[in-house]
Amino acid sequence: MTVTDHVRQLLALWGGNVAAVHRELVAEAEREGRAAVVPSLATMQRAVIRDLSAGERAGLRGGKGLRRRFDVYGKRPPTFRNACWEGDHKRVPVRVELDGAGVCPWVTWFVDVATKVIVGVAVTPHQPARDAVLAALRAGISRTGPYGPFGGLPGRVRVDRGKEFLCRAVTRALGAFAVPVEDLPAYTPYRKGTVEALNGALEEMLLVSLPGYTRRARPAGAHPSDPVDTLMPFAGFVKVLLDLSGLVEHRAPSGRP
Repeated sequence: MTVTDHVRQLLALWGGNVAAVHRELVAEAEREGRAAVVPSLATMQRAVIRDLSAGERAGLRGGKGLRRRFDVYGKRPPTFRNACWEGDHKRVPVRVELDGAGVCPWVTWFVDVATKVIVGVAVTPHQPARDAVLAALRAGISRTGPYGPFGGLPGRVRVDRGKEFLCRAVTRALGAFAVPVEDLPAYTPYRKGTVEALNGALEEMLLVSLPGYTRRARPAGAHPSDPVDTLMPFAGFVKVLLDLSGLVEHRAPSGRP
């Protein structure tokens, strides 16, 4: 037996319940006078297991959310350099010293989807605004010194409804180069999985090893935060971040006021 399109439709209707689909097929065959052509339930169950992947079967039972646990999710066809950039902000869970106080910086960056290269970065000691987005864009688009050699003009930019990315100044700046901004639906981080993976890699590869990391486990009764005089200076953090990003010569601007 082969799982036909009709059987797939019935499986979707019955939430992947093979027994219910078998009863439906038997009832259809009896109405049409051809009961003998319906395979047994065991045969149908073997066919479903053979022809449908574990992800497809899970999706029939629980929808797309359950299917993603089994299948490779978010794959995109290969493309060319600068066809699409993804942009995002990340609040860095590391306290650094700035003017005698401890602050958690923010990173605003753009990454090329095809090559996974970080093309532009801006680091701010406060929640970023449109100036950070424009600074990171300038670093990514310009390839003359001190910027480059990566970057250029993107075919489009993909963001997730951040007001700083969608403000009039940014859309006008990209519109001058005829670069469309793709505003993704809310709560869909998988739609810009390249930059989200970069955010995770930053924390796993760098931030956990820095002094002042705020998510480090502490013994009960310990002081809630490291003293300011033990923290890394803000300028030192920017240099470490750019060293890891491969942007030492890129010299992405820091957004210190």
